[in-house]
Parts: sequence; structure tokens; C-alpha cells
Amino acid sequence: MTPKPVRFIEIGKICKPHGLKGDVKAYPSSPDLSLFREIPHAYLADPEGTRREVVISKVRPLGKFALLHLEGVDTIEDAEKLAGRDLELPEDEFPKLPEGEYYQFQILGLNVHAESGDWLGVVEEIIETGGNDVYEVKGHGGKTFLMPAIRQIIRKIDLDERKIIIHVMEGLLDVH
Repeated sequence: MTPKPVRFIEIGKICKPHGLKGDVKAYPSSPDLSLFREIPHAYLADPEGTRREVVISKVRPLGKFALLHLEGVDTIEDAEKLAGRDLELPEDEFPKLPEGEYYQFQILGLNVHAESGDWLGVVEEIIETGGNDVYEVKGHGGKTFLMPAIRQIIRKIDLDERKIIIHVMEGLLDVH
């Protein structure tokens, strides 16, 4: 059996150095910085497409950014070399979430089906509204509709089958 290829997910991008001791300012892919606090390491993607593991030894919030200290990056010169690089994590190394919670990368690309079995489209984008996420679903003919990620609509998310089963409420499939 052929091993499943490792899928790396971007968790942030290093913007620039912060201070003189090698800290870097990073823009996280998610507004919640808790992922950086929960993982002991990440991978730096090089422009050539190779990756190297880095240990995250310190995380501090700075507005919508994260200040990170990576082991072995101890000077501003070391940090300057990392500007623009993506921080990534293998999909299987993400911390487990509570039942019924998902990472955005797990939802994007899922097929959306009505309870009747009819295919409605694919989740193309996730819009964070504060109260609940809204999934932009692209369906037949490239038409899209917005679907609130709420229990009244979402009946089942099956990551293995890569699909979401929904209850179609009146007005839900109005396209944009």
C-alpha cells in the first residue's frame, strides 16, 4: 500500500524581524493564536519548496499578529532571512479539536449535499462573522450561495467522505 502523501497546511507567514534578538512578527492564518501555543514546532517553507523544522520557543500576541521566537534564530540578521516565509504544519499534527469543531482547511473543498442526496456545490470560502462562520458554496454553473454554519442547517460533516449534509431552509439556495 502506498503511503498517503503528507499535506502541509499554512498556519502563518513571517512578516519581518521584531527587535534585535531574533524574534519575528508573523501573520497567523487564523485570528486565534492558540494554535501557535499548542504546537511545539512548525516547518518553514523555503522558496525552493523545501521545508525545515523549527522549534517555537515563545509566542506573544501583538494585535492581529504573533511575535514568535524560533530556536536558533537569535539575531536580527537571522530573522531578516525568514521574512516572507510560510510557516506550515503537517495536517496530521494539528491538535485534535472537540467533537463538532473543525479547522478551516478541513471544511474548504467539501462537497455540500441536501438531505435528499442532491449535490449543491463545494465550499469555496469561509467568512468569519463573529457569531458563526458562513460558508460560500459554489454550485452548478458557477453560481454561489451563502450558508450559515449553524446546527439548524448543517446536519452532518463527514471528513472521510469529504461532504457536508445540510437541511435546505427556505431562501438558503438564493444565488449571488
